[in-house]
Amino acid sequence: MKIHYTLLFLLLFLTGIYAQSDEAIIDTLTNTTSHIEPSSSIIDTITTKEHPQLLPEHYLLTQQMLWGKYGLIRALPSLEVTEKNRIREIKWRRYMLSGHKILGYASILGMIGQAYTGVLLYKGERSYKDLHEKFAAFTNITYFTSGGLMLFAPPWRSDRAPGYSNTKTHKYLSIVHLSCMITSNILADVAEDPGFGRDMHRTTAFLAFGSFFISSVVINF
Repeated sequence: MKIHYTLLFLLLFLTGIYAQSDEAIIDTLTNTTSHIEPSSSIIDTITTKEHPQLLPEHYLLTQQMLWGKYGLIRALPSLEVTEKNRIREIKWRRYMLSGHKILGYASILGMIGQAYTGVLLYKGERSYKDLHEKFAAFTNITYFTSGGLMLFAPPWRSDRAPGYSNTKTHKYLSIVHLSCMITSNILADVAEDPGFGRDMHRTTAFLAFGSFFISSVVINF
C-alpha cells in the first residue's frame, strides 16, 4: 500500500504542476523528433540579440526548482544563466523530450498488453495474473519516467503565444491520463474483489489509455 499512497501524493503534486499556464514544455514535440532540435536561425537569434531573453516568464515549478534563475542547478558556476549555457540547455531539452516521446510510445504498448490481460482476468482467466502485473510494472516505469523527463527538462527560451494550440490540448489531456493512471494504481489492490472499486479500476485504466493515446496523436499534428 505504501507505493499507492506515494502515487496519491504524486497525483496531488503533479496535477497542480500540470495545471500551470505553461505551453513551452512541449512546444518542441509538435512534429517529429527531428523538428525538436532548434534550428540554426533560432540559435543565431539567441546569440546575436543585444538583450536576449534567456528564460521564459512562465514555466513549470519543477523546471523553476532546477533551471530557474535561482534554481538548484544554478549553484554550479558552470551552469549560470548565460547565453552559452542556455543554448546548451536547449540541446539537453531536445534529448530529454526525445526520450519523453519514445518512452511514451513504449507506455502505449504496455497499456495495450495490460488492458488485454486485464480483460482476461475479469473473465476468470487467473493464469494471466503474473503477466498482467508485469505489463503494469513496465507501463508504470515507462510512463512516469517519460513524465519526469518532461517535467524536469530545461525550459524553452520564451513563452508561447496565447490561444488554442495542439500543445494546449496535449497538456489538458495529460492531466486526465495522469489522474487516471494514479487512481488505477491505487485501486489495483481491490481490482480482484467485485464491486465499485473493481469497476473504477477498470474504468480509470481505460480512460488513462484513451486520453494518453489521443494526447500522443494530437501533439504530432
